[in-house]
Amino acid sequence: MKDIKKYLIPLLVVILCLVCIGCSINYGLNTAGTPNRYEKTIASIDEELSGVLKLSALTTGISATITAIPGDTGTPIADHLMTLTTWLLVVIVVLFFQKYSLTLIGKLTFIIIIPIVIGMFGVGILKHSKKLLLKGVNGLLIASLIFFAIPASVSLSNEIKETYEFSLNNTLAEAENAKAKTDEATDDSADDNKNFIEGAISKVTDAVSSTVMGGLDAAENFLNTLTESLAVLVVTSCAIPMLVLVLFIWLIKKLVEVDLSKSLLICHDHIDKSVKSLVSHNKKENSK
Repeated sequence: MKDIKKYLIPLLVVILCLVCIGCSINYGLNTAGTPNRYEKTIASIDEELSGVLKLSALTTGISATITAIPGDTGTPIADHLMTLTTWLLVVIVVLFFQKYSLTLIGKLTFIIIIPIVIGMFGVGILKHSKKLLLKGVNGLLIASLIFFAIPASVSLSNEIKETYEFSLNNTLAEAENAKAKTDEATDDSADDNKNFIEGAISKVTDAVSSTVMGGLDAAENFLNTLTESLAVLVVTSCAIPMLVLVLFIWLIKKLVEVDLSKSLLICHDHIDKSVKSLVSHNKKENSK
């Protein structure tokens, strides 16, 4: 009976830990590490990524078209558009990182971090090690932070966009309109230069036709709209993920201050008492 008492609890703890580790690895390989687990999150990121990529291409095209217009009238607008294109590239990189990090983080969490945490809990319970149990709690909180950070930030970003009715469709429509008008402006400028070379002396060389002015006005309006949209994109795609991360770290710091290991040791004591009671009952039965 003493052997049963000595080895039963460690055996149960080891078996439980192995089962939990196996379930965690299986979940990481077949669920948390697959795109299907994050279908809605990835669809949301893909939708925004598609719009930003198209917007970046249109912005670059408009800037290049404005540069082709004779004179320096549109140069400030073109330079400003190229500067904003750099910020669009930053947003694109962040969105790609979020998209491809989801499955990698899922595997990292459930295949590596969670099994290590379970092992810490098991050893901590067997050795009555308060330090190991506390480290296990910290590890579990960190794993939760890593796993839920991106989905939480994407959900919060979508909520903000829905609240303020933000959509890239309006910005894209204005970009396409500006691209069409600036294309017309460059064609008109080319015709004007050709007529001048052929001998239209009466035309003032620095005059800008109404078509060119229309193209520049459309580009300027698009520049204003793009600036506003880019501000929202930077906030929702870059700032919010950082704020979510900071918030999670703050919560972990607060939760770690609570000694959660005591409850685990109490559970261990209850199990130990139950086993002692069972062994004592068996001894009485045998003595009869």
